[in-house]
Amino acid sequence: MPKAIRNAAYLLVALTGGCAAGPGEIPVVRHEAPPVQLASAGPVEAEAPRRAEIVVAAMGTPADEAWPKFDLVVNGRTVGTATADTRALVHHVFAVDLDEDAIERITVRYTNDTKRRGDRNLFVPYVRVNGRTFDADGDTVTFARSGRPEVQPGRAAMYYNGDLTFRIIGRS
Repeated sequence: MPKAIRNAAYLLVALTGGCAAGPGEIPVVRHEAPPVQLASAGPVEAEAPRRAEIVVAAMGTPADEAWPKFDLVVNGRTVGTATADTRALVHHVFAVDLDEDAIERITVRYTNDTKRRGDRNLFVPYVRVNGRTFDADGDTVTFARSGRPEVQPGRAAMYYNGDLTFRIIGRS
């Protein structure tokens, strides 16, 4: 189990009394993303578009009778929205009409933080692009809290609204 998952799972279980799924038991939720078109510098061949599968591993804690919500943003465009409605890790799967090599940046944007009647938080230990895993505490990951100029190193725990951005490098 990757370090980021283990740390987030242990923290979540300790803080909330929730349970973490064991290896191979992570539930999957599929989200259909609308087509995303990138500008092209030349003529486009008539071949079928390649689709990238992006997995956001997420879990959360509710507050004020609601769970954490997040947007999936690819190269600056919102391609989907999801709710982390369990204290156990879930794979949120988005199929996007982009070639894997066209993906430069993936952002998980936490949008509904609150501390009213509890403390709503989002935990994203990693994302995957066509099976390649990028850990939230990796060297190319940053967290920017909404409304603040500071950019921090990436981390799985999102205690505030903000952007967890994965810069995708070394593509195949």
